[in-house]
Amino acid sequence: MLAQVELAPVAVARPSSLAVVIVGVDGWREYTLPALRSIEDHEPNVPIVLVDAGSKYPYHKNLDYPDEVHGLRIDPSFSYAGAINAGMAYADADWTIVLNNDTLCTRPFADLLLDLPRSCVYGRQIIEERGERWIGLWIMAISRECREAAGPFDEGFRVCGFEDLDFCLRAKQAGFSSEWADFPFEHLWGRTRWGVPNYPEIREGNRRHFYEKWGWMPGIAMRVVKE
Repeated sequence: MLAQVELAPVAVARPSSLAVVIVGVDGWREYTLPALRSIEDHEPNVPIVLVDAGSKYPYHKNLDYPDEVHGLRIDPSFSYAGAINAGMAYADADWTIVLNNDTLCTRPFADLLLDLPRSCVYGRQIIEERGERWIGLWIMAISRECREAAGPFDEGFRVCGFEDLDFCLRAKQAGFSSEWADFPFEHLWGRTRWGVPNYPEIREGNRRHFYEKWGWMPGIAMRVVKE
C-alpha cells in the first residue's frame, strides 16, 4: 500500500453525498490552486480532497493553502490509481468526481450530478477501441455503488495510463456503462504526470499489464469519440 499522510483535519460530516477528489503533482500555482478556487467559486459547500502525489514542493507548505480543503500526500513512487484510491476512500462520498489538477470549473455542478442515475460511470471524454467504451480520466464521476461493485483502481498501472480503461471494463462487468455528461469543467491539458522521467517506457509497461489482464493490447487504434 502507498504511504499517505493526513495534512488537514476533516471539517465536514462524512459520508457526504458529493465530494471532489483532485490529484496533482507539482503545478501548484499554475494549475492546482486555480482549480481549487474555481470549484469554491461555484460550489463552496462541496468538500474537496486534494491528493498531492509526491510534489517536489509539497502543497501544504504553501501559505495560501485553503483551510477548508482536506489534504492527503502520498509517497512519490505513486501510481495515479493509488492516488485516486486514497482520495476516494478519504472522501467516502455517495458520488465522487475525480479530477486532474489542470482543470477549471466554469459553473455549478452539484445539482446536475445528483440527478444522474447511479448505474453509469460519467465523464466528458469518451474513448473507444475494439468495441469497448470508457471515460478518459481527466474527469470521472463514480457512484458509491459503482465503486463498491467494480473495486478500486488497479495500482499495478504505474504513474498513469490505461487505469481508466481497466476500471471502466470492470464497471461494465458489474453492470455500469460509461456515459458522457455535460460537466462544467475545462481541461487545460497541462499533462503534469506525462512529464515523469521514462514515461514512454512506463506507459508501455502499463499496456503490457493491461494485456495480461484482458488479453488485448490497448492504445493501437483508440479514438476519442466525444469530448
